[in-house]
This record gives sequence, structure tokens and C-alpha cells, in this order.
Amino acid sequence: MKLAAEPLDFVIVQIDADGGNLTDSDTTCDLEAGDGSELPTIETGEFIPAYVVACNDPEKASLSEFQAADLILISVVSTDTLTFSRTASARAIIQGEYVFLSLGAYQWAMTQRKIADLETMLARMTDGGVDHVPQYGSTGAPSELLVEESAPQAMTVDVNPGIAWINSEITRVREATTSSVVVAPVTNDRIDLVQLVKGVGGLYDSIDTKAGVESVTPSVPTVDSGAIALASVLLHIGTTVIEDALITDQRVRR
Repeated sequence: MKLAAEPLDFVIVQIDADGGNLTDSDTTCDLEAGDGSELPTIETGEFIPAYVVACNDPEKASLSEFQAADLILISVVSTDTLTFSRTASARAIIQGEYVFLSLGAYQWAMTQRKIADLETMLARMTDGGVDHVPQYGSTGAPSELLVEESAPQAMTVDVNPGIAWINSEITRVREATTSSVVVAPVTNDRIDLVQLVKGVGGLYDSIDTKAGVESVTPSVPTVDSGAIALASVLLHIGTTVIEDALITDQRVRR
């Protein structure tokens, strides 16, 4: 449903008034017939944020109604059916509520995609798109994403800030980060892997410690998809603090 005078910066469509209510975990819904044609095409792997607002007149939605809105991330528009992911604001949605899609948010999503394309092109021009930590240039200092013992020593490690290429995209640790607490093995030695995990759309990049398997001859765990290895940590039975001597640099630097 295209309104004669939609609020500035928004395209507004309506959830099918006869389609039934949604729970706070549902991830698909039907729109009123023809409303799907008002929405832009969304590329695979992308999403557009939108607000689901309960109001009587979408042209006169109040601030309080927007404050009670449910933020969804639309990933697929198929005719008049939406597929989306839920966020922290997830709530039950009543049939007939309105979906406000911000054109500004859409334009920002397109800008992010262009930036991602440029990152991919740059990665392939420089190192063939191989996952790595830069070794040269302004961001290629030896301490880039270096993993070290925590200060004071603990069952954690500290990761220096820096950037890496993962799947031809820039992934960042913006400030010195302390890992989660590691638990010592109880039967045999174990090697854990400290890895940098790529988030979504340049957001939520994170440090993860992947536990290995206890063994007389332990091995380094396999790095997860969408991540890059930074360091391995050898843990003995009864280890109480992680020292630099237990940390082996696993960064691929190019």
C-alpha cells in the first residue's frame, strides 16, 4: 500500500490484516497484496532495517508508537512475503501493523555494499584475497593483532588492535581486547586457538577462543569459517596463568 503522502524518508507497507499474528520469534510474514512491489531488491547476504509499528494512521504515527516499534532486518522480499531476522526489540506482531522502511537506511546499506566491493577488489589486487594480517604499510606494525599474556597474568590473553583480511573483507579489533577466561585441562595437555571472527557488514567483529582436545600429543584446532587464526595457547594440567612462553603466534602476515 503506497500512501499518498508518506512521511519523509520512509516507504510504508502493511502486514496482511488477515494473515494472523506473529510471535516474537517468527521470521516471515505476508504483506497486503501488492505491497511487496514497493520495496527495493535486496542482494543475497544483505539486509535492510525496518520498523514494525502498531498505529492506526501511519501518516500520523506518534513518537511513543515508534518507541514501541519492533526493529527487524529484512533479507528477502519475495512477491508479498518478507523474510527477516529479529533483534533485541523482538515482540509479538499483530496482523495489520505497518512496516516503515527507511530510505536513508537503504541508501546506507547500499553504501556499505559498495565499500565491501572496494575492500574485495583491493584484497585481490594486493594479495589475491588470501586471509592474512597486513605486514607492511601504516597498519602493518609487528604488534598488529599480536596475542600476548594479560597484565596482570591470568587465564586470559590480550589481543592488540589491528586489521586483517578475512574473506576479502577488512576485519578489525579497534582496541586492545582481553579474551574470555580459559579453563585448564584436567587429563592431558590441550592447545586452544585464539581467532578473530568476522562480523556482519563490518559490525560485531570479535575475538574467540576455541578450545582444543586434551591429548598426550595435542594439536591446534582448525580455524572456523569466517575467522582467522591469531595464536595458539598450550595449556598444561594445573595451569593457573597464561604466560607468553605458552603462546605461539599463528598470524599469516603478508
